[in-house]
This record gives sequence, structure tokens and C-alpha cells, in this order.
Amino acid sequence: MPGDGMRGGFEPPQPPVPEGLDRFPLRKKLTFTIVVFCGLVFVVLAVPLTGITKPWKPVRDLYGLDMSLSKPTLSGTNPSGTFKLKYRLFGFDSDASGGACLIADIADLVPAGDAHKGEIYGGACTTQAQCNKAGTSQIWYGYCVPAGKNQPGRCWYKPADNDGAEKQLCQKSAYYPSSDPAYVHGTPWDVGVDHKVPNTDGFDLQAFYRDHTGGKPAQWRISGLLWGTQPNTLRGYYGDPACVPAGKC
Repeated sequence: MPGDGMRGGFEPPQPPVPEGLDRFPLRKKLTFTIVVFCGLVFVVLAVPLTGITKPWKPVRDLYGLDMSLSKPTLSGTNPSGTFKLKYRLFGFDSDASGGACLIADIADLVPAGDAHKGEIYGGACTTQAQCNKAGTSQIWYGYCVPAGKNQPGRCWYKPADNDGAEKQLCQKSAYYPSSDPAYVHGTPWDVGVDHKVPNTDGFDLQAFYRDHTGGKPAQWRISGLLWGTQPNTLRGYYGDPACVPAGKC
């Protein structure tokens, strides 16, 4: 019957389409939003896989830097290794300046008559200061390396007598001054690239063992440091130890 809404071809009135949706349906807008969101997520997750020095600002606020360190090996006469900077979610806020040095577990190997014996501390340590005795020349700088979770550390030493010798054990951004005054610690390192430690060859490991450990080989590892973007902030890292030459300890 006419007028009952069910017969006679009568169609109920349709609600008006909101302005704008008639030209851009809601489904298309939703699809566009999802694509943009997924794109942003991809950018955030892809940052650690890139070598960019400075990520996009919103992404950079989520990420910081981390440092990975190789085990040392023997390269010619030098112990050597590498370090690499990489982005990590909520990592350290650094400008990518810093560096790394080779250090040795020699506190128990240096004989009593050695000129450096008075500088060395062979006991357990909890602070760097314990490894660097007050009142000595402290030519070999000591590092308090953690022995394990909730365990006291041991003092490892960087056996460099002068700046030239240090370059045979270290690689630092300070060796490469930057023309940009913002980089007070030297030119930042490229991210995602292996950087060789030391800066120069010439450290004669065999001669070092002969003169300072009674000929006994030692465990070595790489100690790394990153400077923070805020003044006087830094973060230290320690790589895994290795006997150099391999298998001789």
C-alpha cells in the first residue's frame, strides 16, 4: 500500500553527507592516516640501520648512541681492534665524539723491580681513583673494570708512557680537532662504521712483555668513552677481553 514505507517504491530519506566527506570518504582518510603512521614507525625503527650522523629531530629525541667494541687481536706488533657507534632507542645523548683505548690486565704480571710497579694496584676496586695511586707519577693510567654484576672490579692499565705511545694504543676524536666550536672534544665519528684502534701502529707487544711482564702474555680489552651533549657528561664502555697473542695466556 502506498505510504507504508515498504511498498510502492518509496525510499526513506538519507541523512546529509558531512561537508568534506563527499569529496574524501572516511575510509580514504583512515587509510591515509594508517599509511602515515606506519611510515613514521618505519622511520623510527630504521634509524639504527642507517649511518646518518643526526637523525630527524623528532626521531633523535627518542634515540641515543651506543658503542660496541671488538675483542683485541694481534696486528703486526700491535694489539688492535675496532669500535662502532650505533643508534639505540633511549640510548646515550651524545654528539658522537669520544674514542677508545687498549688496556691490559697486567697488575699481577708486572714484577717488583719494574719502574711502574709503584703505580699499580692489584686488589679489588670500585672506583677509578683506586687504580691511580695518589703521590705517584701515574704514567700508566688505570681503569677499574667491573668483574661482573654486583662484584668489585679489577684494575686494568693503559701502558702508554707519552702522547706518542698513547696513539699506539688509542683512537680519539680529540686527535681530529673540529672547525665547529660546538664539537669541543673533536670531530664526531661516523655512525655505523668500524673505527680502528689504535690511531697509529708501532707498539711492540713482544718488547712490552719482555720489559714489563717477565715475558708473560696478558689479557687485553678495549675501553671506550662517549661524550654527552651536555657539559661534563660521559659514558664508559668495556669490550670483552682476549688473550693477545691468542691462546698464549
